[in-house]
Amino acid sequence: MNIFISIVGGVVGGLIIGYMIWGRKDHDLISEKEVEKAANLEKVRGLISTQEKITNEEVQNLLKVSDATAERYLDELESSGLICQVGKTGTSTYYEKN
Repeated sequence: MNIFISIVGGVVGGLIIGYMIWGRKDHDLISEKEVEKAANLEKVRGLISTQEKITNEEVQNLLKVSDATAERYLDELESSGLICQVGKTGTSTYYEKN
């Protein structure tokens, strides 16, 4: 009986320690992504402050990100009311300060 209790205790202890280690790594990765996103959004805000209008392509070139990622940043800034989109799709679409 003592052996069984020792085994169960070891397994439970191992699971707790494993959860703490893996949970911490995931938390650190999320924090790094959030820090990078905040820095990128700040760069885009800086670009907006120096120009009357910006394009998705300008954001891609500034941040060295994909079209989809640039669009997500622009959508977030649009949702916050900082910019508004002019045009629906295509190369003629741009964003103006609100």
